Amino acid sequence: YKIDISVSKPDDVHTPISGSPFTINATIHPDPSKCTLTGPKSPIVGLPVDLTLHTFLPNGEPHTQGGEPVEVTISGEVPSKVEDKSDGTYTIQFVPPKEDDYEVDVKLGVPLKSIKDSPYKLHPEIRPHPYKSVAAGRGLT
Repeated sequence: YKIDISVSKPDDVHTPISGSPFTINATIHPDPSKCTLTGPKSPIVGLPVDLTLHTFLPNGEPHTQGGEPVEVTISGEVPSKVEDKSDGTYTIQFVPPKEDDYEVDVKLGVPLKSIKDSPYKLHPEIRPHPYKSVAAGRGLT
């Protein structure tokens, strides 16, 4: 956008102020209160948990660009990784070290604000590790 700013004098002469016209690049950023987090309902202790942050514009339409600041805090000081998919989604990954209740607080934007329904609550369970399990016995081929 170009904005012309001028000062009007009593004789109705408009004088542009110094630097006018000004160029402004307007951008629309996601609204944290509309952004959502999706992921597994029954995570397993010791295996990676992948959550997806979906960003939405103030009018409710999906945001289709990346580059937004995202901050993730997981109770118990569990480290996490955030990957910007550059399409308006972000993957958040962490590995729960033990069976416990975890809260995943996700903040977005400048200034950082919590997304809708944050913190996200999870309770990973201890289950057999699917890649280390072995089936044996009659009838298996």
